[in-house]
Amino acid sequence: TRLPADHFHRIQGTPPTESMKSPLKYDGSAAQPAFPALTKGTTNTATTTASGWAAELCRNVTGDFYSELGPVSALAELMKLAPTFEFAGANSVAVPRRDTSKNVAGAWVAEGASIPVNQGRFTNSVVNRFKLAAILLATNELDQVSVISLRDQFEKMLLDDSSVLLDQAFFSDDAGVDALSPAGILEQATTAAGEATGTISDVSLDVRKALDHFADIRAKTPVIVMSIAMLNALMLKSDATGAFPFAPWVADMKIGNIPLIGTNHLSSADQMISMDADCLRIARDLPSLDSSETA
Repeated sequence: TRLPADHFHRIQGTPPTESMKSPLKYDGSAAQPAFPALTKGTTNTATTTASGWAAELCRNVTGDFYSELGPVSALAELMKLAPTFEFAGANSVAVPRRDTSKNVAGAWVAEGASIPVNQGRFTNSVVNRFKLAAILLATNELDQVSVISLRDQFEKMLLDDSSVLLDQAFFSDDAGVDALSPAGILEQATTAAGEATGTISDVSLDVRKALDHFADIRAKTPVIVMSIAMLNALMLKSDATGAFPFAPWVADMKIGNIPLIGTNHLSSADQMISMDADCLRIARDLPSLDSSETA
């Protein structure tokens, strides 16, 4: 009773002692309570996703997250070479690309002669958004007594383990599942068997096949992805004279001017992937790391 009495004193000027007496003035016939009902008006809670109401106050960082993945993720290394786009809240990104079935090359013409008119064609590639999420749990007591920052440690754990999952999904031949997971880059890739013996000449022949492939597709940003085990084998491969002909490739992580990317997350340790990074279209979204005491 004291609380509403003080309330009426502030808004109506009624002395608290008078308000305290009013509940006792009941004749048995009144249907309404002595105090009028007090209700709280509806409020729009400020959220990080509501545009115009707190979303603009949030600090969003995309690049740092993916750059920190770089040392442990081959996908993050590819993102440095391939065209990347931001979803920026959209559910998908349509990226225009040329329809290569239409040849718009010119023709030799004499002076004063007609110049041929060619028609090109454009289509688009649609990059859909998928969600990768995890929840880590800790008690308040652990947070209070921990000698390290649990938030920083949890972020590092998510970076380490998410990099594995991202690489495995990206370099797989899995078909995509609508509204769940993306397709792997090798789903429709052309495969070729390598030479079987692993000799110096066979290794050179396999690498030459990859280089010839780049020439065939007129690659603008060629890149080769290998397993860490294969890179180690190349580094230690010696010839009859005791020299290590492939060690400079591994030391520079380049074959000529073509970047090498190593990963432990290919489906086979003997697998080598050659691709044109300029043909990749990678879209990314703002990562979110939230903490809450509410389950």
